[in-house]
Amino acid sequence: DFSVQKEEYHSDDVFVLREEHNLVLNTNLEIDLQTEQMIEKSEGLWKCKVCLKTANGKQQIKKHAETHIEGVSHTCHICSKTLSSRNSLKVHITDNHSQLSFTCNFCDKTGMTKMQYR
Repeated sequence: DFSVQKEEYHSDDVFVLREEHNLVLNTNLEIDLQTEQMIEKSEGLWKCKVCLKTANGKQQIKKHAETHIEGVSHTCHICSKTLSSRNSLKVHITDNHSQLSFTCNFCDKTGMTKMQYR
């Protein structure tokens, strides 16, 4: 049986999901600490220890590694779509729910979101 509890943690709201006193979901800080443990620098490249994917930048591979953390998902507060990482959620909101309006330079169609414009 799961229950969501709100706790105070260094003046930030933290939502945790508990199952019989076992912590199931994590705070942003805990996710960051987990991703740090899932990556390593090897021969000048950052590598995901889970799937061995490599990247030049540490932040790029940390964003990737977050997708491997089981039980963690991020839900769009606008459309309720569930995404596997904080970065995916940020990109989704920018691409699909941004107040920016794009206009096609070829056909003059207006009022498109970034995703529609592509």
